[in-house]
Amino acid sequence: PDHPRGRQEPDLLADVRGKNSLIIFVGGTAVGKTYWSDLLMRRSSELGRPVRRVKNTTTRKPRSVLDFKSYNFVPKEQFETMKRNGCFAESDTFRDQYYGSSLDRVKRVLADSHGILALTPRGAAAVYKLRHEINLKFVVLKAGEELLRKNLFRRGVTVSRYYVSRQR
Repeated sequence: PDHPRGRQEPDLLADVRGKNSLIIFVGGTAVGKTYWSDLLMRRSSELGRPVRRVKNTTTRKPRSVLDFKSYNFVPKEQFETMKRNGCFAESDTFRDQYYGSSLDRVKRVLADSHGILALTPRGAAAVYKLRHEINLKFVVLKAGEELLRKNLFRRGVTVSRYYVSRQR
């Protein structure tokens, strides 16, 4: 941070946070968090600065084999035990399924590379509390109604106008 007299204040927590950052794509369901995560990972790899994905943990069923690159799938009982044991930096529920981000997994990724994570706004607010321990970069995503409808339809979700307006 800048000092009022023009001097640069030392960042006393820099050593705690380390040199790598966690880039968090934030948005509601179907706004494109995975799309943008994949794009950033591909481009950073092409530039010789790879970014690793931090997989979220969920109780939902995989929609396709591609979901395994973004999620660890566990039964509800296991998720509940993990949550009770403080394994998650954040957790949330959507459509009766649990989602969470492992703090241990975040720290393992950041030990040797930048990381990327996709979260809902509620999840991002919870992870923001870790800002003194982890270098955080937030990218907030929004999507128009047409894109939301297309993405939700592709997932087989029946969409009402109310539902779409809540996701934007």
